Amino acid sequence: MKLLVLACLVAFAAAASVPQCQRPEVPEAVKKAMKLKAFNSFKMKFKCSKGNWIKLSPPEGMMQKMIQDDDFNPKDLCFNVDAHMAAAKHVAGLLKDCDRVQKKIFMHMMMKKFFEFCIKGEHEQCFMGIHMKAAACSMKQGICPYDFLKVVKNDDECSDKLAAMEQCMESGKMPRCDQVIVDFYEGIKQRLEDISDEASRHDVMCEVMSNM
Repeated sequence: MKLLVLACLVAFAAAASVPQCQRPEVPEAVKKAMKLKAFNSFKMKFKCSKGNWIKLSPPEGMMQKMIQDDDFNPKDLCFNVDAHMAAAKHVAGLLKDCDRVQKKIFMHMMMKKFFEFCIKGEHEQCFMGIHMKAAACSMKQGICPYDFLKVVKNDDECSDKLAAMEQCMESGKMPRCDQVIVDFYEGIKQRLEDISDEASRHDVMCEVMSNM
């Protein structure tokens, strides 16, 4: 075995010392095809309902970016409005036929991963401040903070209650957050408003919540 290892080392050293012995140039098209094959080989599955498991994959645009950009860093998408809107649409399509409980499990898992990857160690103070203010604003409406989404999504005045929550959150002392978080919040608000000419962003949010 030692002789085999030594032989391999000698062969490697000899190859490296010969000028014409270079690593073959792989065409870009082949590299991208191999990356795509690798991504497709590791698709995860999620239990959508009894006996029904669905494959999980990133949005098509995100996959293309990962394949084409060698310097791609997933953290760059943490507070990217376009990425979040694309992911929301993609996830809605994946989960549309799933049991309601399974949808909740999936969303809880995604929020946990988002916290660990995008918030923890960088923006914890900001989001703790947001959490505390949201709890106070919920109490002002007479709703237990832990039950806010569950209560509001089934309320005929869902849109009005969300609007009141937004107004409360944006009044008084604001949580201390980096500008990237502020820009992300304003960007998401605008994109939700642009979805429909007739429905407000709060109407859109209520519709999404009712399906979760």
